[in-house]
Amino acid sequence: MTWTTSTDTGGSGLAGYEVTRTSAGADPVVTASTGASLAVTGLAPERTYQFTVWALDGAGNRSAASAALSVTTPAGPAPDTTPPTAPGTPTAAAVGPTGLTLAWGRPPTRRASPPTASTGAGTSWSARPPAPRWR
Repeated sequence: MTWTTSTDTGGSGLAGYEVTRTSAGADPVVTASTGASLAVTGLAPERTYQFTVWALDGAGNRSAASAALSVTTPAGPAPDTTPPTAPGTPTAAAVGPTGLTLAWGRPPTRRASPPTASTGAGTSWSARPPAPRWR
């Protein structure tokens, strides 16, 4: 956001600006700026904010408030709600008293690293598949 710069005729010089952000149901947020602009981050989508600016001089004097600026943020991108496809049915091999090797088929929607073993029933990996290489 930007605004027209202020002037100080009292001799102490312009020190900066104070910007107040308000929105319904939230405490005001006060930010300092040394120039006539401010990058505002951390806003919520689909919410209305009001911004008011005051000039401050080197003697600690505060100007009258600017006219308020009202801004409504747009909706954000739709969230990804589509889950990945299910992996193949797990199978167990080399079952011992304290461990086993778990294997399953890879999902059909991506290409992964080559399997570590192949059986007549399908692809299998050791208990932790290799990291996928996306293509």
